[in-house]
Amino acid sequence: MKPDQWLEQYYSGEYFTGRFDHLKGFINELDLKKFPRKIITVAGTNGKGETSRCISELLKKNNCNYSLWTSPHLFCVNERFHFNGKDVNDAELLECFSQLKHDSERSNTKLSYFEFLFVAFLKLAKEKQIDYLVLEVGLGGRLDAVNIMDADICVVTSISRDHQNILGHHYRDILIEKLGILRENCQLLSAFEIDYLKDLTHKQALKLRCTWRDLFEDGTLSKGDHFSRRNQVMGQEVVGLLLGPEAKVIQDIDQFAKRFSFTLGGASFSLFPSHNIDGLRKLVQFLKDAKYNNYNHVLISFSDRSLEDLRVMTKIILSYFSNSKVFLYQFNHQKAVRNDLLLKISKEFKLDVTDDKELFKYFKQEASANILVTGSNYFLGEFIKSHHSQSCE
Repeated sequence: MKPDQWLEQYYSGEYFTGRFDHLKGFINELDLKKFPRKIITVAGTNGKGETSRCISELLKKNNCNYSLWTSPHLFCVNERFHFNGKDVNDAELLECFSQLKHDSERSNTKLSYFEFLFVAFLKLAKEKQIDYLVLEVGLGGRLDAVNIMDADICVVTSISRDHQNILGHHYRDILIEKLGILRENCQLLSAFEIDYLKDLTHKQALKLRCTWRDLFEDGTLSKGDHFSRRNQVMGQEVVGLLLGPEAKVIQDIDQFAKRFSFTLGGASFSLFPSHNIDGLRKLVQFLKDAKYNNYNHVLISFSDRSLEDLRVMTKIILSYFSNSKVFLYQFNHQKAVRNDLLLKISKEFKLDVTDDKELFKYFKQEASANILVTGSNYFLGEFIKSHHSQSCE
């Protein structure tokens, strides 16, 4: 049995609780709070995944004993459990899951899917005597399960509107949720272009006696820096705080923007997550600035969103790619965009709609095609699974 199959049997469905009391008690019972040397918590509407991966790669480059918790996974749940350069293997993860299920039943603690996985991560990190925990926030900050751990360094990569039903509709509300990861006397790094956000952050940092730097405010970043460079510089600044200015750095600014890649037949697929309006805008700006002009086609699909949001996101991608290059993709997932809305967008913008069967039939025959795949993380995950099933036929 694979870990994903085990989870489907016992912890099916990823949902947000925003409750902590039961989790605090359970983590204390298992003595999981105080073992690491340093905890780095990374929040933000966009960029937190790439920044977290950059931090972990830099820790690896500097021969540190580290772990990376990231969310969501794309192909298999093992991706969320990254220790010193490798994802945990199936056998070790299944053993941890089984023991943790026993522990939770013994203490009569009911855990959500996300909470269960995060506690499993902490158990494995403790067993491996990890020195540095890099924790990517799943949603928000204040009410996310990773906030059960007290961060030494807090990072907020960006603020824009997403998950507004949970985080609020205004920048102030969203920022307050993100800054919920702060602890007294911790170090805070941010990258905000808007002065209003910096003013609010300054007040909160003073209140908690945090050492705060904004990388735009101090000139480390400029508005001309594209999205991937911003995330990489943020990662380097974090590791500089941990290890000092002599820490090794990474030279390739394009190394982490791409989440996943593979080939099928004559086609090469590059996967760039861009799950909301601002994320897609930042991706297009990155592609322009980095002079990415070698993609023959773009595949894009979305999670469940309003028709107006879908229109905005489609216009953004069409600001860089012609209609003839862009395919809308139908995928099956409980959080996928409704097919009727996808068809409305297809008709309005004169875009072709494809699915697994037609897509792979086409690209297996096309020589040397470079395909950009972007949009919802749920879409990217399902797309990777389809790739594996098709390529094994």
